[in-house]
Amino acid sequence: MLFPFLGIVSCDNEMKECTISSESSINGSGLPVISSAESKEGDEGDASFQLEANRLNEKLLSVIAKDDRKHRFIKTYPNYYGGSIITNTGKLLLLVSGSFEDGKKTLLSHIGRSDIVEFHECRYSFQELTDIMNTLNDSFSDLDQSIKKNLRAWYIKDDDNCVVVSLRDTSEYHINTFKEFVMNHPAIQFELFVDSSDNREIESVVCSFSSLRDPSKIGMSLKGGGVVYEYKNNDRLYGSWAFRVREVNSHNTIGMITAGHVVHNDSVFWGPFLLGEYSMAYETEECDAAFVKTKPLFTPSNILENNWKDSISTDTTQYSLSTQTSLPGVGTVINKRGWTSGRTTGTVLSTNYTNVNSGVVNGPIVTNMTLASFYSDYGDSGGIVYTYISSTNTRYTVGVLRGRLGDDHYKTVFTKAGIVLSIFGVERY
Repeated sequence: MLFPFLGIVSCDNEMKECTISSESSINGSGLPVISSAESKEGDEGDASFQLEANRLNEKLLSVIAKDDRKHRFIKTYPNYYGGSIITNTGKLLLLVSGSFEDGKKTLLSHIGRSDIVEFHECRYSFQELTDIMNTLNDSFSDLDQSIKKNLRAWYIKDDDNCVVVSLRDTSEYHINTFKEFVMNHPAIQFELFVDSSDNREIESVVCSFSSLRDPSKIGMSLKGGGVVYEYKNNDRLYGSWAFRVREVNSHNTIGMITAGHVVHNDSVFWGPFLLGEYSMAYETEECDAAFVKTKPLFTPSNILENNWKDSISTDTTQYSLSTQTSLPGVGTVINKRGWTSGRTTGTVLSTNYTNVNSGVVNGPIVTNMTLASFYSDYGDSGGIVYTYISSTNTRYTVGVLRGRLGDDHYKTVFTKAGIVLSIFGVERY
């Protein structure tokens, strides 16, 4: 197992190859490193100490973030706003671009003074970084095939105030090719994307009935983090559940959400039982999710799964998932539950991440994802991502797990829950 740490992209615009460093300084900016809360097993990560910082951040964004008329689910931001980070001490760090004092004054006018709010200068506004992301997203389909094949991801790295582009080959030739034919901007940095299974699409995992415990012993209640599987070319594939939903216009139509790439056929199973049929599945644009309408035999639940593929827990506590959704800021402690690796904890690393499906030259790309540092593996796809606030014993619905990034088990992306609900026309209940 890799020792978990927060890798820092260390590079400049002229270097031949970017490397990953574990140094605590971030490009000389003086910004604090985001808390490293990664764990493969153990207690739930508790974000209670970051609750007030997230509330202030949400209050600020509700005022300054406006809808982008061209890009669905993407916001526009004022030029003085450089981004925000929820620190590992529970503070809200606001980045200010342009005139520092003027920007700071304007931000304070929106949220008021608070002992937990800090400010730091930055070079690029969050809108500049968002514009770079939008341009890369919009231009990807028209790129030369050789360039597409080398591109794996791009995302806003708030604590470095830059956009990071992940390449399979970060040699001088490929970096210069990107700068010449895609985009050359001083806010773009590069990192190496390592994937030993690079010819394989992201998909659910092949398994046998013996690897899945008898459903009659598990029960007929469908839980977030529990197992779902189907057939593809006579193989049995499995993934994980996220959360239960119902159609907004027809409360009688209920079901569960999983990842779009987990389901390939109309019918979805649990053990030998026909569980349901999915009405919609997406693996493009801003969403990797599927809505599975369940049969009467099965009961979608807000209770989270506490047993995993290779582990039966002695903990009989029923952990309930709130029907409220949340958009935790960068740096917030979050959790995931998936059928392969169970419950793991990490932090939000980026809230604007574009992922290119490995091994598929023409995409799809999935935009506006969230990048996190919790452990995940194949088969966790579709699992539930949530924040836990022990002070109120609340677990907020945050997202649907898409999967780990290449060989790095501690970098995982997920679709935001609010986007899933909006696209499918469903609601939590």
